[in-house]
Amino acid sequence: MNLPTSRRTLLLTAALSLPLAACGSGSGGPAAGPATSSGGDTAKSAFPRTVPTSHGTTTIKSAPSRVVVLGAQPAEAVLALGITPVAIDTYGAPYTPWLKDKVGTAKHQKLSDSKSVKIEAVAANKPDLIIVANWLTQLPGVSDKLRALAPTVDVPGKSVNPDWDKVIASTADALGKPAKGSKLVAGLKQQMAHAGKGVPAGSTYNWVRYDANGWGFGNGSLLDSFGLRPAKNQDNTNRKLLSTERTGELTADALFVWAYGKTAADVTAAPGARQLPAAKKGTLQVVDLNFATALNSPGVYSIPWLIREIEPSLDKLRSAK
Repeated sequence: MNLPTSRRTLLLTAALSLPLAACGSGSGGPAAGPATSSGGDTAKSAFPRTVPTSHGTTTIKSAPSRVVVLGAQPAEAVLALGITPVAIDTYGAPYTPWLKDKVGTAKHQKLSDSKSVKIEAVAANKPDLIIVANWLTQLPGVSDKLRALAPTVDVPGKSVNPDWDKVIASTADALGKPAKGSKLVAGLKQQMAHAGKGVPAGSTYNWVRYDANGWGFGNGSLLDSFGLRPAKNQDNTNRKLLSTERTGELTADALFVWAYGKTAADVTAAPGARQLPAAKKGTLQVVDLNFATALNSPGVYSIPWLIREIEPSLDKLRSAK
């Protein structure tokens, strides 16, 4: 679910994980390569290079050897490109299941929160390259302060939550590995298309959060990559809310529900929930925060994890043809 800043703040306050991306590695995703903080296989001939960011261009004079990453999504890209950062910040949240076994010798540090970045703590790592999630660089003054420490790279543009493939592409560009980045993106798209093969054309989805306020729609646009399409009432802009009394309007062929502060039993006990098309088809899937994170901030390792999570629902859609 594409969590806005207010939702992200709430999750961080509750000490929860953050909340919307090499080929042929199977469902486990591409290997991170050898653990190294010396630049991995980055070609020295690729430097110096000037790359675009959300705050103008930045020049990276030589192959980086001390990369600091602020954000789990760009960290996935860095690791998959064969570089082990000196430090990874996931906003104080624990590593997700798909990331925890990939980080090698990287230090897991809390370098930011929902309102600020700990500049002195970042500086203590003596970075020669900082790769950072866009929502952090849009906090007041953060970009300038980070750029004063080392070349700082995020995705060009104004989005606080840019598309997953752009995160990989910008990270690969900064590390002097644009071709490998393109290969990673192509492989992940191929994996998702393969997972959705045979799903009946026109199959729809709803992606919602269920909490005390009712049903809040989230950004499920990644599900389009599996051959699904948004139901007519699906709001991928995160603005729409249905009261519990309007449960019957969730008529998609597949319904993915993040039970926030609720249980699976609460979901099925909502008025009319058992009569929903997805409930009857067995494609009403109650998910957790890890699923929400993977769908909102997909990456090199989270996409294969997500594929395994939604395969049961995709299989049931295929069998219903």
